[in-house]
Amino acid sequence: MPDPDYREAIRITGKNEIDLINWAQDMQPDFIVNRSDDAVQIVYTDGDGGLMLFTGICEIFDDCGIKIETINAYCDIADEDFMTVLNLIREPLENNKMHSRDHSWLHGDEHLNDSDKVEQLQKQYAKEARQDFFMLANDLAANLKFLESDINFVPDADDIEMLADLNDQLSQSVARRF
Repeated sequence: MPDPDYREAIRITGKNEIDLINWAQDMQPDFIVNRSDDAVQIVYTDGDGGLMLFTGICEIFDDCGIKIETINAYCDIADEDFMTVLNLIREPLENNKMHSRDHSWLHGDEHLNDSDKVEQLQKQYAKEARQDFFMLANDLAANLKFLESDINFVPDADDIEMLADLNDQLSQSVARRF
């Protein structure tokens, strides 16, 4: 399989290749939106190395469709994030700025007053904390369900330590958000 071509994602995000790869591997799903006069483009990462490029114009359906390209061999996207991307692409093109869930990329939100920005950030922060918590909890539940189905599995000290570590990870995930 050929190496991924990051050039378009680099152009859209303004990140260099190393920063782009680090961003795509930080275990935090995220996206960056760039609106131009011709189209809306969104670079999305699932946080696990997967990258997708969404373009609000496509060859077959023109501006009534979306072109979706994976930059890597794969990329997962949550239903809610997919709907967010779709809504961002379909927003009026009146604001040609960049947007992202990453709070250091607050481009395009200059039209909001400070209290609206704070409220928006608090809502996003709470949403991300909830997503992170349940992602970890669901992973744990799935792993435990798998172990439960293995009739040869007998827990030992390492398994107890692993559960304690996962519990700590859940606690830290919630604590770092507040």
